[in-house]
Amino acid sequence: MYLETIILVHTVLFSRIIAFPNLALNGSAIQSSVYRVYGPSRVIDGNRNQIFYGESCCHTAVGQSSAWWRLDLGYSAYIHRVVLYYRKDQPDRLKGYHLYISNSFKENNPNSGHECFHYPMSTNNPTIIQSKTCDWTGRYIVYYNKRDDLEAFVELCEVDVFGCYVGRYGSQCKSRCPVNCNNDTCSIWDGSCASCKEGFKGDRCDQVCDKGTYGINCSTSCTNCKNQSCDHRTGECPTEAGCKAGFHGSKCSKGCSANTYSENCQLQCHCLNGITCNDVNGQCPDGLCDPGWRSNTCSQKCEVGTYGPNCQNTCDNCKYTECNQSNGTCIHGCSAGWKGPKCEIRCEKGTYGPNCQDTCDNCKDTECNQFNGTCADGCSAGWKGSKCDMRCKNGTYGPNCQDTCDNCQETECNQFNGTCTRGCSAGWKGPKCEI
Repeated sequence: MYLETIILVHTVLFSRIIAFPNLALNGSAIQSSVYRVYGPSRVIDGNRNQIFYGESCCHTAVGQSSAWWRLDLGYSAYIHRVVLYYRKDQPDRLKGYHLYISNSFKENNPNSGHECFHYPMSTNNPTIIQSKTCDWTGRYIVYYNKRDDLEAFVELCEVDVFGCYVGRYGSQCKSRCPVNCNNDTCSIWDGSCASCKEGFKGDRCDQVCDKGTYGINCSTSCTNCKNQSCDHRTGECPTEAGCKAGFHGSKCSKGCSANTYSENCQLQCHCLNGITCNDVNGQCPDGLCDPGWRSNTCSQKCEVGTYGPNCQNTCDNCKYTECNQSNGTCIHGCSAGWKGPKCEIRCEKGTYGPNCQDTCDNCKDTECNQFNGTCADGCSAGWKGSKCDMRCKNGTYGPNCQDTCDNCQETECNQFNGTCTRGCSAGWKGPKCEI
């Protein structure tokens, strides 16, 4: 329970009176040194008697070039005003003092933090009651003095600190700051928030962010979310909606990585030589695709029978017209009449069929159709048939087996040259029994 208050007038749109408690009475104090029994706690005992020997003032040791007194409020507070009551009979020792407010304190570095006030080393003595408006947030109040000689003293008789602990405002700090104030901080006068927690706006942070905005004070936009709809606190885009074309991530704040595009960057493009496509519509520069891909976004694989950049090449000579869509090599080998990795080489003379694996040695001059093996100029001696793959029957010989050896014994002769193998029938002579 605060023991004292100060009544202050604050003007916003009109004047009003607000009483703030003296926070110093709940604090604890230390000082750089102690002269005799004049310790630091005397300064926050509620006794404003400025007569030194009235046992209400502190005193640091003599012979010091610097001296300080520090008040710890226990918690961070918004400090509106600090009132110093100095020793009545030594106003000159008040010259040059500094008043600091901070949220941390080190004895080896007491003169740090926010400087609320500094009284210069002027020729005029200051008044022994110093009332200073600080309007700053902190836990520690430090009175500090430094001299060029050994005449630095702290001889405070009382220090009043008026304001509210963080999270409170209004008369006697009885009201709590609005729940959505950032860091639980609000104006001690009217409770308006200095800034809002993520997802809220307004003087009292009681309004949810408009559609398309989020974060602290609704200051960030989520324009990359599809339909500009996002969580008003975190900015995350709804999973079912996702991101606009060209963006991905939970907040749709990341641009598409190389070779991806569309909503949520879920589609891939295959531009020639890995050149990046437009991350929104996927179009490739100059419309050139990597081998195996086609369309203006280079996102469609080549159809069966085509391959290469933009699928402009065909693999008609491959078996089933199936080839590797990138380099055109035939998957199942070649159709009849062709050979090579891409089946782009015609069968050589004397060969035919799939991959040119068959020969037509029995054709006249070994010339045959490269596809089906039919002999163009007939057969060599001893063979017949469209592919010259049938031996001459007994009693026949020569090209296409068109000659007969009727005069040979039992009509048996060499199928190639017609010479009789068992000799001649009665009445005939000669190698072929033709005489």
